[in-house]
Amino acid sequence: MYVLLVISGKGGVGKSSLSVLLSLYLNKLGHKVSLLDLDICGPSLGCFLGIKDANIIKNQNGSIIPYKYSDLLNCLSMSFLLSDPDAAIIWRGPRKNALIKEVCQNVDWGDSEFLIIDTPPGIQDEHITLAELFYNVEHVSALVITTPHELSIDDVQRQTTFCRRTGIKLLGIIENMKNFVCPNCKECFEIFQNGNVEQFCGAHDINYIGNLEILPKIALSLDCGRNIMDEESDISIETILKSVYNLLINV
Repeated sequence: MYVLLVISGKGGVGKSSLSVLLSLYLNKLGHKVSLLDLDICGPSLGCFLGIKDANIIKNQNGSIIPYKYSDLLNCLSMSFLLSDPDAAIIWRGPRKNALIKEVCQNVDWGDSEFLIIDTPPGIQDEHITLAELFYNVEHVSALVITTPHELSIDDVQRQTTFCRRTGIKLLGIIENMKNFVCPNCKECFEIFQNGNVEQFCGAHDINYIGNLEILPKIALSLDCGRNIMDEESDISIETILKSVYNLLINV
């Protein structure tokens, strides 16, 4: 099974959105996927897939059975495991780590070919625990999601340093919300100050997978819990996801 950690320096950069879109794209190609939302304090998987009320059960061996979104997609979010998914989570590191270990070691992923893990923003205890759990496991890699902000370069540097020190292969970086194309005049606007992410990647021998513009239609579909891959998806999204797929299967 191929394992992909989707990471970012900050929240709100599209990490969870791209985790869901990648999983649905892999389904579109006919692959069986498990999607794990490990953001304990801010899970969003249930909302993006329209399954906020999903229930989790255990089999006769005590293993957790993820929610079956479709024949090709299993899902597990931290919100599914909480008695009150809307309550604020105020946990210290050891309690978070214990839950992550239980989830990663005691879930029956079935015959999934890919495990996509949506991690919390930044580098936290959860990431270190994941690195320890998947140490020396084959086909484990990471994907960094960032935005064009100048401050993002510092965040990208921290993510790449984490991958290097833990031995996790970095597939590359996706620069999200690079620009906005006016639906009327078709003029392209750079909403955020350019932090030169592509140049940073070139200077540090990191794969710059590509950039994505702000796409309101996709944001609306995710907010409504609709499968964008069942609709007319944007070609730029599919191009990026295809690149990630090709990199992932060659880890």
